[in-house]
Amino acid sequence: MEHTDRPRGTPSISTREPLAVALATGRKSARGAPELTHRFFLVNAKADGKGQAAVRHPHPSFERFNTTQPSREYVTAYGDGAQAKHDADRASVRGILVHENEPECFWTNYRAQTLKGHEHPKMRPSCEGNGDRAKRWMKDRDEFADIPCPGDLCEYRKPGERNGAPTRSPCNPFSILVFQLRFENMPNLPAKYESRGHGTTGALKGFFEDINRQAAALHVVNPSLYGIPFVLTLSRRSNPAQNTKWYEVTMSADFPPGMTLQQFLLRQADERAQLSTKAPLLIGQTPRVTEVMDAEYEDAGSLGAP
Repeated sequence: MEHTDRPRGTPSISTREPLAVALATGRKSARGAPELTHRFFLVNAKADGKGQAAVRHPHPSFERFNTTQPSREYVTAYGDGAQAKHDADRASVRGILVHENEPECFWTNYRAQTLKGHEHPKMRPSCEGNGDRAKRWMKDRDEFADIPCPGDLCEYRKPGERNGAPTRSPCNPFSILVFQLRFENMPNLPAKYESRGHGTTGALKGFFEDINRQAAALHVVNPSLYGIPFVLTLSRRSNPAQNTKWYEVTMSADFPPGMTLQQFLLRQADERAQLSTKAPLLIGQTPRVTEVMDAEYEDAGSLGAP
């Protein structure tokens, strides 16, 4: 029986984003260093612990995906190439965009998690900027201050040096993508992917810019991203001169055979015209990327992605 006279509501409890999964490039070793960065892992969206000790544990729904050893079926089918095939199948993940526009599902900036003398007491980033303005934690004032952001000209964007070898600069590009997983034989849960790499961030930005360019060429105004399928793929890069190698992620549209992005955009424009006089459709409860970014302040357990 419904008791309509009972008090309802918990205003002091803030809402939490309904994301279930984080897509991670590699995982943390027992010593806390990244390993197996040539493939993806599907881990819990929230980290266990704080700071460098925080860990995102493997998500229980993706045990088969997260395993590091090929199954008996792989060995039977591929023989000596079973391990390579096993890893290759985990070097790409398919998803679908479930937000209408780019600011709701993709976001990027310059981020320095820790700057000497500007460490935040709750492990929030010491400084974040966009090439024009930045917010930096001022330890002596116990508050964030608005300061100019010179972008790549900032002293903290320059790499350091250790034992004659270059080290990563304190400030690097940061980007986050919110989407829904797309599997045939595993749960299609709301997920996020974040990167701290130049190449990957450029590839993700390029994906959305390409959609806008093609929409403009088709004279489609304000195209909706909702429903666009894509694939994230890890690719190896190397610099022989410096004897280094790393992995970057590319993002590509992944329509079924016979369908193209151009057809998708034109069909969308036609459907919008037909529905212009009808009520808009609800598109689910996947959080906007700004909500996820706010939650990330309280969650410092991210793996360093490429």
